[in-house]
Amino acid sequence: MTTTAHIRPEPCVTSTPKHQDQFPILLEGLTCHRSDRHGGRPGPQIFRRATDVLKGGVRAVSALARWSARPGSALAANVRPYDALQHAERLGWLHDHLADEHSRQQLQSLIGACICGPTSRPHGPLQDVQRAAPSTVVDAFLLSRRIRGSTLPDVHLYQIQGQHGPIDIRARRNDIFNTFVIERFAYEHGGVTIRAQAGHVVIDGGSRYGDAALYFADRVGHGGEVHAIEPDVRNVTIIRENCSANPAFGYQTVVTVAAVSDHSGKWVSYEADGPMRLILRPELWELPVATSPTVSIDDLIARELIARLDFIKLDVPDVEKALLGARQTIEKYQPILAIALPQPEADLVSVQPRLKDIAGGYDFFLDHAAVGSACAVLFARPHVPRPRG
Repeated sequence: MTTTAHIRPEPCVTSTPKHQDQFPILLEGLTCHRSDRHGGRPGPQIFRRATDVLKGGVRAVSALARWSARPGSALAANVRPYDALQHAERLGWLHDHLADEHSRQQLQSLIGACICGPTSRPHGPLQDVQRAAPSTVVDAFLLSRRIRGSTLPDVHLYQIQGQHGPIDIRARRNDIFNTFVIERFAYEHGGVTIRAQAGHVVIDGGSRYGDAALYFADRVGHGGEVHAIEPDVRNVTIIRENCSANPAFGYQTVVTVAAVSDHSGKWVSYEADGPMRLILRPELWELPVATSPTVSIDDLIARELIARLDFIKLDVPDVEKALLGARQTIEKYQPILAIALPQPEADLVSVQPRLKDIAGGYDFFLDHAAVGSACAVLFARPHVPRPRG
């Protein structure tokens, strides 16, 4: 495998004092607007009114980050299973450490939707494209549909024009849109670009049908490698079919059948009837289940003798455990991180301690917080990329 030239360090982007402690104001106002409701979901006007007032707020009420609703108060009476005030300190830390205004706006939109309801989430041009995508964008790439009665009837054959030629891929429509159309695992805003580049070595944690693996393989080219990790053997079969259909990329994609976790050698169960959903617990339940071994990224690096690593993408049920299992790798190689948040209201809180561990060497960005079924993606870029070679 060839090596890449020395990468020029990108400018370090850090938080600026002008937005410090503004998150508590946003959180307080959104929660108060929710507590004033008389039932039902608030309309977009309530959310916009609250957001407009709070975004322009100039008061710095940092004490709110340590405040929680008192029992019996109006806020406590309206508490939801997801209580943003309970996690205000962690969410406020993340808000203050996001490196640009776009990322902070994405977090505000996400928290507002969690508190006020998903119908209150503001829409933009990207959301309009997403609503039209199934009929006007993605279906334009459709080559053939699977026969009804197939094991995975929602998986069809598409052809995408990649950087190095056409890519024939079997996947779901939403996966095609999220991976190839909006490029969910790339960040481009305000002059900041974060993506897999030519010659990179990539780990694709939670590969599903291999759409992201082929996307990365097309991006890294012949000088790079992609290590796809997927626990569901049905999905692995499709990944290998996709690799076989694209020999220009398939030969550089290494597939590992496992679930990304904090330790290797354990077993997890997942639903074997329908879309793969991990049930991170060992006991069986009433639905058909299958089991898969776990692997940590640290152990995978040592086992596969991976000499360097540039990019880690994680789209797994338990993000915190996956990051715990990659501590040594992150410290040694300082790769770019692209972390999908399947349940952003909970994942943003659970991953905050892991982000805090690396905050001294990374800038954080947030994107795709309001794109239909595509959950938010948190990007972490090292301040000074290490020379590759």
